[in-house]
Amino acid sequence: ITKQELWGELEERYGSSVLRELVNEEVVGQAAQKSDISVSDEELETELTFIKARYGSYDQQYLQTADWEEQIRASILLEKLLVQDVEIPESDVKAEYTNNKDKYKTPTAYHLSHIVVDEKKQAQQIYEELKDGATFSVLAMEQSRDDASAFQDGDIGYITKKSSRYPSSYVKKAADLKPGKFSKPIKLDDGYAIVYLHEKVKGKTFSYKEVKSMIERQLAVAQMNGAVNADYFWDELGVDWLYGAKE
Repeated sequence: ITKQELWGELEERYGSSVLRELVNEEVVGQAAQKSDISVSDEELETELTFIKARYGSYDQQYLQTADWEEQIRASILLEKLLVQDVEIPESDVKAEYTNNKDKYKTPTAYHLSHIVVDEKKQAQQIYEELKDGATFSVLAMEQSRDDASAFQDGDIGYITKKSSRYPSSYVKKAADLKPGKFSKPIKLDDGYAIVYLHEKVKGKTFSYKEVKSMIERQLAVAQMNGAVNADYFWDELGVDWLYGAKE
């Protein structure tokens, strides 16, 4: 099978949707520039913290892509564009914050990878190989019995004490690790695991000032009747769709 055949098949299957995503990114960028709307680093960091601490497993679509932070920035930008003419009384924003303060507290989250095996001997051997300089992601792909994460280099996303998908021992071990370090073998109910810490996101209680713009945006989006997408700006910016028929 030639590379040309492969690319032709990929274009036929996904070309339209990928092109649409690229067009939407450009449309949002131009519309935002035209309206003088931007996303501050502080806004992005707040949003990222919530996603990592509350929606951190790889069930969350953004975390499956290399540029997910920029996708989130673009998503915030799009929402800002769509609700720029919606006025939300500050009393409503304060009421939302006051009445739902627990929503604006995030637990400490740990971005982990793991390798899961059946036998203690195998886990110990992997641990020794890691100490000798072996690459965690390679060993995860080669030896972990968790096929889903193995295809992601062992990466299982961000977990907290409340995460039920993975053993509580993962968080206990991760709390003692520094980023870039791995644990000794951990005894599981049906095997052994070694975890690797990518990042620790410290738990935080956000002040009203820190989440005000996010709450305003969420309340405004909730008032919208249509879907949150960039199609609204296509005509405004004169987009010509030349790749087949525009859906």
